[in-house]
Amino acid sequence: MYHDLNIDFELFKDKKTRSELLETLSKFGYETIAVNETIDGRVDSELAPSIGANFRSEESTGEDKGLRPRGVRILSRVTVKLGNAQRVDFLRAAESALRKFDVVAVCPTSERQLKYCIELDFINIVAFESSARIPFNIKPQLITSLEARGMLVEVMYTPAIRDASMRRLLVVNGSSISRVTNSKTLLVSSGARHVLELRPARDVINLVHVLFKITETRAKSSIETSPQRILNKIEASTPSIRRSAAKQNDSKAH
Repeated sequence: MYHDLNIDFELFKDKKTRSELLETLSKFGYETIAVNETIDGRVDSELAPSIGANFRSEESTGEDKGLRPRGVRILSRVTVKLGNAQRVDFLRAAESALRKFDVVAVCPTSERQLKYCIELDFINIVAFESSARIPFNIKPQLITSLEARGMLVEVMYTPAIRDASMRRLLVVNGSSISRVTNSKTLLVSSGARHVLELRPARDVINLVHVLFKITETRAKSSIETSPQRILNKIEASTPSIRRSAAKQNDSKAH
C-alpha cells in the first residue's frame, strides 16, 4: 500500500488530465494521494479545499462519477510557505481554516519557525523548498519532538526529474534529512506537476535507496508506513475518510 501525499492541484483542474493522472497512479501502485494547494504567507479565513467533496468521500458523484479508479483514495492538502523572518503565530489563528484540509503541511525557513510549528497538533508535514538548500541545521532534538507529534519531514523527487541542478539539491537535502530522521519520520512524495513526472512506487524506492544512501527497507517506508501514520491519524478524526478506508479494506478482503 503506497501513498503519494503531494500531487499538485493544477493536475486536477482539467477533467481529461485528472482522469489520466488517477489511472496512472493506480497503475503505479498508489492507494492514497493528497492533492496539494500551496499558499505563500498568510492564510485567508475563508480558505477551503478546491477539490470537490465528491473526490474526498468514499464515492465519486456528479460529473466526475466513474473517473476515480477503484481503490484510490483522494485527500486534500494545503502547504503554507513561511517567508524569511516571518512571524508564524498567525497559524494558530488560522487553525479552523487549515483544518478543512485533510493534510496540513508547512514550509519553514528557520529553526524558530519549525519549533513553533511542531507545537501545533493540526500540522502533519514539514516540507522544505526544493529549489534551495535547507536554510538551517535540523537538530536531532527537533526530530524527536516532531516524531512524538506524529509529524513527518518531506522530500519531493520530481524536481530532480525536471532539472539536473535540482537533482544535486535533492541529494544534498535528502541526505541531510535522512541523516537526522528515522524510518518513521521520512516522507517521500512526488510533488508532480505533470503526469509524465510520476514514477512507479518501486522506482521511487530504488531512487531514494540509491540517492540518499539508505537501506531499501527504509526507502520503502518513506512511501508506505510513514505516510500511513498520517492516514491513521486522519482516519481517526474524519468519519468520511474512516468509512472510505474501511470500504477499501473490505474490497481487498474479497
